[in-house]
Amino acid sequence: MANLFKLISSMTINRKRAPDLTGTGARDNIVSNDRDSGLAGLGDPVMKVRIEGMTDIESASELQKKLIEALNSGEKQVEMDMSGVDRMDTTSIQMLISFCSMVAGKKEVTWSGLTGELEHTIRLFGAGELLGIGA
Repeated sequence: MANLFKLISSMTINRKRAPDLTGTGARDNIVSNDRDSGLAGLGDPVMKVRIEGMTDIESASELQKKLIEALNSGEKQVEMDMSGVDRMDTTSIQMLISFCSMVAGKKEVTWSGLTGELEHTIRLFGAGELLGIGA
């Protein structure tokens, strides 16, 4: 069991990315929040949390800020847009689990842009049910 935990803890999601042509070597990790008025302007407003690039221990504070903003928002729906995730480690998955448990019964969390690989790793980690993914 300990070996399985070590394996899962070291897992990351990787997606091929375009090379850094700027020469800066800057990390490409972007987490942003948007508010959407809902489907065609109908229904409750949605807080959209876009998670892009590399999400790991180095970008954890940025992810945490955006999750806290979504937690404190007045919107009852939060959409986690994972379509731009290049890499995600267990730190980020644990933050998402924590967020989902904190908003349970208060906000509806939906997921978009999940790749099969990311969804598989989330399930392997045992977090699918906790995040409401693939239930």
